[in-house]
Order: sequence, then structure tokens, then C-alpha cells
Amino acid sequence: YLQDTRGLSLQAGMAPGDLRACKAFNIELKERGIGPYPLCMVAAVRSVDGSIVAAHRTYLYELPDGRIVKLNDALVPESHRVIEAKKSLAATLGGAIRLGIYSDEIGIAEGIESALGLAAGTGLVCWSTVSSAGMSALSMPKNIKRVVIGPDIGDKKRAGIKAAHGLRNRLLSEARRSGRAIS
Repeated sequence: YLQDTRGLSLQAGMAPGDLRACKAFNIELKERGIGPYPLCMVAAVRSVDGSIVAAHRTYLYELPDGRIVKLNDALVPESHRVIEAKKSLAATLGGAIRLGIYSDEIGIAEGIESALGLAAGTGLVCWSTVSSAGMSALSMPKNIKRVVIGPDIGDKKRAGIKAAHGLRNRLLSEARRSGRAIS
């Protein structure tokens, strides 16, 4: 899905197990009499101290031509399509899907695909905050000195842009209060 459909690759140094593909069962499809559903991307959501606090799931569908798309994609037969192809087990606010082992410079984006795209464009290790609300609530280790924020600009309500500005302003304010430098 990430490589063939989205043109993205995983970063070197990524923590083992933080992003996996597995066979999964989608309860929404079971309730409609369809299932088990075979494909799922599962990501570990980590707190500021690095402990896993939630699991984020993205349900996928393999098209007859072999391409893999999200379960809510228009190419998925309507009988199998769900409105929301992404779900989390436990609260994700404040945490992040760490798509690489970080140093003192990281990139931040909302979705997994956006974070991997930002990584490809910047060369930085990037984290996904799962949502715009997650970006607003993100907690980061104190040793991070430089952050590149990649907002989601495809939202008509501008939630991604607003969350990116909010995170930027909060990080700058926190850095001033703590006396540490952040750019």
C-alpha cells in the first residue's frame, strides 16, 4: 500500500513493530455480514516518554489488479466500503506514531502517509499525530530542538493549517518559558 499505491517508503532506523501490516477483522463489515476483512496497517502510538499508549488501524482493500487502497476509497465495491477506514484503540491525543528513531530534529504531520511524504522531502525522521486534534495536543521530548511541521492543506475547514499554527506557537512559547532553543 505505502510503496505501490502511495509511492512512499519506510525510513531506515524505524523502530521495529511500530508500523505493521496484518490480517484483521473489521467489526463494521461483520455487522453488515461481510468478513473477515484481510488487510490492515497497524501503527503504535507512543507517548512523550516513548511508551505505547494506543494502536492506530488503517483498513485496506486489495483491488482485482493488485493495487491496495484504503477501505473507504471510491474504487472499493460499495458493499465493502466503510465511511471511516481508520480507527484507534485507546486515546491517541498527545501521542505520535514515530516513523523513525529521532534525534534533536524531527518533522511532524497529521497522517502516516503525510509524515512519510514529509520525511522524503526533508530527510528528517517524521512523526504522525494521527489527526489535526492530535497535532494540537502533541507532547514531545525536551531534547528536540528543531521541528518541521507539515500541515494537511486538503481540508476545506483549514483544520490542518490551524493545528500546525497552534503547534508552532505552543512550541515557541514553551521554548521561551523553558529557556531552550527551538526553531
